[in-house]
Amino acid sequence: MTRIATTLALTALCGLAAAQTSFIDLGPTSPRSIAPDGGIAGQTLVSGVWKGSYRSPSGVITLFSAKSARTTATGAGNSGQAVGYVSTSSRSDATLWRIGLAPLTLWQSGTAAGINGKGQIVGSGSGTKTKPGPRLLLSNLGASGSRTTFDLGQGSAKAINAGGQIAVQNSGPFVWTPSTPNAASGAFTALPLLTPVTGAPSSVSAINDAGLVVGTGTVFTPDGKGNRFACDHACVWTKGADGLYTVQDLGVLPGETPGYEYYEQSEAFGIDGSGRVVGYSEYWFPITESSGNFIRKAVLWSGGTILDLNTLLTAEERTRFELTEARSINDAGQIVGIGTDLVSGREFGFLLTLPAAPVAP
Repeated sequence: MTRIATTLALTALCGLAAAQTSFIDLGPTSPRSIAPDGGIAGQTLVSGVWKGSYRSPSGVITLFSAKSARTTATGAGNSGQAVGYVSTSSRSDATLWRIGLAPLTLWQSGTAAGINGKGQIVGSGSGTKTKPGPRLLLSNLGASGSRTTFDLGQGSAKAINAGGQIAVQNSGPFVWTPSTPNAASGAFTALPLLTPVTGAPSSVSAINDAGLVVGTGTVFTPDGKGNRFACDHACVWTKGADGLYTVQDLGVLPGETPGYEYYEQSEAFGIDGSGRVVGYSEYWFPITESSGNFIRKAVLWSGGTILDLNTLLTAEERTRFELTEARSINDAGQIVGIGTDLVSGREFGFLLTLPAAPVAP
């Protein structure tokens, strides 16, 4: 198990301090993605119903509605764009929303996961008898609003970067790389597992413009009693000069109770251009010998160190809010995720803005 010390000199993070960090409670929202310009895609709870939504950089919220259907926004793009899907009882359709324009169905029986600044949208579609699903789909938007959709092979898209590389999940973690930047032809590369044994899966979640991929792998940790537990650990894949990928365990926050290290887990969901990674880390807090609770914290990995993002809140904010999961980060240091209101018990979305760019992991 990789246990990274949480002692963090604030000077090592370029002067990062609670007093310099901007925190916004976004209310009953579930943010999924933040665009380079600060637009946020996710869902907002309205009258007991979750609806796809987009929050502009200035804070204006637009709700996405569809008759007799549920909307979910999963990826944010610049200039008021969001992608996701519209669901009915029979199927989901991949959808593009653009503020001020009508929704655009990208393809039927599928979902859209991400959009880049070149107008490329990736997602997944259902398969056929001759082409088993899920299918990795890429839609290129033209300047006139036209679009062309390509079937790139088998797999589920998780994210796309500026050059058109796609983080893909299929039988395991993969990267699809275009033959030339933003081309619709390319090749899959299998990524190594964090623990290369049967029963230890790894999964991808995001890719940055440098081609770094983040996700989650499996490690086995002993409990000191002859048992081993399969635990999730956040990880990052890096392509070397030889063209081969290596995987690094990003580690976990140490728990508060010695002897329960085998219950410590983490997942990574987002990465920015400099390699800063966000996600969560959780550990087991025992109440009795046979019962307890998992304590989950939103975290940032940077410079080989894991930081509990709650430590960046002011003392007053920490008495009211607990940040439990960080889901996306952009190059401006804006992080979105979810947390819990310690007074009312409600779940809320948050926007946390870092004051400076720390070094990468």
